[in-house]
Amino acid sequence: MRGDHLHGNRVKDSCCNECRFRKLRPLPDLNWTIKELFVSGENTIIVRGEATGTPIKTFLGAEPTGRSFRTMSIDLYTVTDARISRSYHVENWTAALRQLAKD
Repeated sequence: MRGDHLHGNRVKDSCCNECRFRKLRPLPDLNWTIKELFVSGENTIIVRGEATGTPIKTFLGAEPTGRSFRTMSIDLYTVTDARISRSYHVENWTAALRQLAKD
């Protein structure tokens, strides 16, 4: 099975929408924007994105403070036969948490 993870005592095949939405509920205004898109060679696409949001509930252990965050993501895609054959995604949640922290 690819991408298995545990939901309570049951294992699901790949991450499900239920899990994704449960994590995002504290961020009703979460917005992702593509800032830059590069094509490298014949089969590589690089995307620099930015996420913004203001948590209204506990988010990644941080209590809501009314503060917003702005953080970066990087995606790297390999294209084979006109389809994405491999992808990597990195988000900088450490920077977001620093912005949300109380002084």
